[in-house]
Amino acid sequence: MPVAMLLSGCTIGGGGGEGEAPSRNAEVKSRETGTDWSTKNAVKWTDAQRSLDGAAKRFSDNYGIELSAYVRVISGPYKGLTASVGEDKKVYSASTIKAPLVVTTLIKFGDDLDRIVQVAPENIVGGTGAITWGGQYTIETLLRFVMAYSDNAAANTLIDLVGGFDAVNKVIAGAGVDSAKYHLGNKMNIPNPTGDRSWITPSQAALFAARLQEAADGSTAYDFISRSAARTALQYLTYGGAQKFAAYVGSAAQKTGDTEKGTNDHGILYTAAGPIAFGVVTRFSSPSNELADALLAQLGSEIASLLPDFNALDENGKPFSASAAASWSEDRDGDGIADRLGQLDDGSSPVDDVDEELQPDWYSPFRG
Repeated sequence: MPVAMLLSGCTIGGGGGEGEAPSRNAEVKSRETGTDWSTKNAVKWTDAQRSLDGAAKRFSDNYGIELSAYVRVISGPYKGLTASVGEDKKVYSASTIKAPLVVTTLIKFGDDLDRIVQVAPENIVGGTGAITWGGQYTIETLLRFVMAYSDNAAANTLIDLVGGFDAVNKVIAGAGVDSAKYHLGNKMNIPNPTGDRSWITPSQAALFAARLQEAADGSTAYDFISRSAARTALQYLTYGGAQKFAAYVGSAAQKTGDTEKGTNDHGILYTAAGPIAFGVVTRFSSPSNELADALLAQLGSEIASLLPDFNALDENGKPFSASAAASWSEDRDGDGIADRLGQLDDGSSPVDDVDEELQPDWYSPFRG
């Protein structure tokens, strides 16, 4: 299947910083790494592509909001289902990039989270957070503040503690992610004297989340983090209070970010069909953060419900393949109701049965 079909409208590998003119006709190229994320193992997720394309048009036509997104099922029977919309150019990350900072901190200090550290006055900045003056905090408290309040002072303190930007970007690169496009380049609300900034793209943000999930599952070829540390990191990523794409879903490990020009979100949706890695970005010319958040929440809930449960069986008593499930919401009998919600022409159900003995083979911090 051609790459252009798999990544419709998504210029993987396209450069471009915030504010650069889009190159909508640029050739689609893939620079994904790793056998389980490469385009040759992707399956076009027809239903999700339809949802993303429709959302991008609604966002733009009705509200002047530009949407870019990348979603991929990363485990279970529907592994490889992929859809994307918009350009994959890098944009300023805002707080989204705190996710790999949390991961790096757990890699370095996972056995020493009770260590007490000082929050230096120069790391206390405006913006989001609960720390407004210097003091001593445990590393564990700083991690929770980063996730629960997106605390900038806590994040800046952890950046110093782990060894600076290079330490975080080394972890990103070690996960097989392009660390030029998913990149920590400045402290929160403190410009880098070099002019560097923090960047994300939808595909690389989703890829980092996927690598973390794969490590937690014990299925990754990358040894950037231990299995236990990956599971702990996913637990911390459930503490974020400002959900966007995952707001109506209920089960997600994610980190968001906001600027006056747009909103970002990335992480893992845990669904009955398996974990879905996602990276989403919106951009707008006038502040529309709350509106964009609401639109993303609606879109996330739509994507999360597209697939049959992982243990669903077809008429032959076999699990549905990824390609068979790609168009699960198709209305083949033309009654205006998705086949998965109604009956086919012959009165049968699209799901013949489920295998109750099947157990999920992916890790979810929400499952006991």
